[in-house]
Amino acid sequence: IVHRIAYLVKVKRINPDRILVLAYNRNAVRSLRLRLQELIGSLAFALRVFTFHGLALSLLGRTLGQSATPQNELSFAQLLKDACALLEHSDEGDDNLQLRRAQLLGNLEYIFVDEYQDVAADEYRLIQLIAGLNRSPEDNRSVQINLCAIGDDDQNIYAFRGTNPRYILQFETQYQAKRLLLTENYRSTESIIQAANALI
Repeated sequence: IVHRIAYLVKVKRINPDRILVLAYNRNAVRSLRLRLQELIGSLAFALRVFTFHGLALSLLGRTLGQSATPQNELSFAQLLKDACALLEHSDEGDDNLQLRRAQLLGNLEYIFVDEYQDVAADEYRLIQLIAGLNRSPEDNRSVQINLCAIGDDDQNIYAFRGTNPRYILQFETQYQAKRLLLTENYRSTESIIQAANALI
């Protein structure tokens, strides 16, 4: 992800505010931001790098304190539902919906999703809405979104919180996407990979 973003910003001269990066947790967001700063310097500060819930808060114009219930508990699931509803519904028709989407997301062209195998239903719906998958085929007025999802269906370990590997398995068909296999793991040496493959 970080090298593709760096290529877009430094070589293709894509404005960083046209790029959105979604990661699974705050540690992943922090890691992505640090690695991007190393590659593209101060331009990294203009990139939008969020967790799904962080993006929902941003879209809704809320803070964590404002999103607490009367019992002072934050409903993370409700945050995602509210963000989806904001992007999905308009009482004034599709034209107003497209305008509101542009106001909320700007001139977004590129979306990167890390650990796509770990998305749950509400996160999946949010990605669909941001990418414009809900638009009718006749709607050619909006910019084509380039969606890049990174993940491994064999690494889905959060089924207890509603994640489902079917989202990554259907990604290629659903988005008419091209699949690229990443065969190198920057965290593991070759001997670790060979031992893991032998065990498997």
